[in-house]
Formats: sequence, structure tokens, C-alpha cells
Amino acid sequence: MQQNAIPQVGNYVHAYKSYNCLELTTKPTRITPSSSTLIDHIYTTLPLDKVTPGILINDLSDHLPIFALIKPAHVDKLNTKAQFKHDFSNFNAEEFMEETKETLNSMIINSDNPAAALDDAIGAIKKVLDDYAPLK
Repeated sequence: MQQNAIPQVGNYVHAYKSYNCLELTTKPTRITPSSSTLIDHIYTTLPLDKVTPGILINDLSDHLPIFALIKPAHVDKLNTKAQFKHDFSNFNAEEFMEETKETLNSMIINSDNPAAALDDAIGAIKKVLDDYAPLK
């Protein structure tokens, strides 16, 4: 980046570095017959050995797609979503199977849209499972 030549660029670099961010994109991401520019950015606060950045080469646009792969050990730490598990302590497999069968039998089997029918069936099974083994 031309941080010394253009004051606004220097301010921009100072801003993301003040948050301890590292820029992962280091090669041009917009290429035309007359120029190449690093215009698309990815920033991280993770250590560089935990992230693998990349640029996909394609000719769909003059902008190249960029990505960052985060190593699995850090994915778990980034997941802030509450974790729930089904409680099977009072689970009755026979009753569950019977209600699942009745639920699926009551659905329209010969649907014009198999993908929608499958989504409906999966939703119905999840509902029955939540009734028999609630999330805790």
C-alpha cells in the first residue's frame, strides 16, 4: 500500500493496525490490461500461522475472489453460539419411531417437489425428536 505517498492510505493503515489487525491480502486483486491493484482486503487478529489466505484466479470479473481458511482449532474458539444437546434420559425409542412414522405417513408423499418434501420430512422428524429428547 502507498501509505507514505498518500495521507489517507496512511490513516487507513494506522486505523486497522490500531486494532492489532493484520492484512492477509498482499497481492493484486483487481487486474486489468493496464494495471493491477490490491483493492480487496481481509484482516485478522489471529496469528498468521492459524490463517491461510488466498486469491482465486478466474476471468469472471476484473476483481479476483479472496478467501481465508481458519485452522480448525480456532474455529471452535470463534464459535460463540450456545451449544445444546438432546436429552435422551427419558427417551422412548418405540414411541419415537411410532410418532415419526405417523407424522411421515400423514405428509404428502407424492410431492411435485422432492426437495421441498425432503425438507418438510426433516423438519417433521426434528420436531418429533425435540418432543421426545428436548434440547438442554
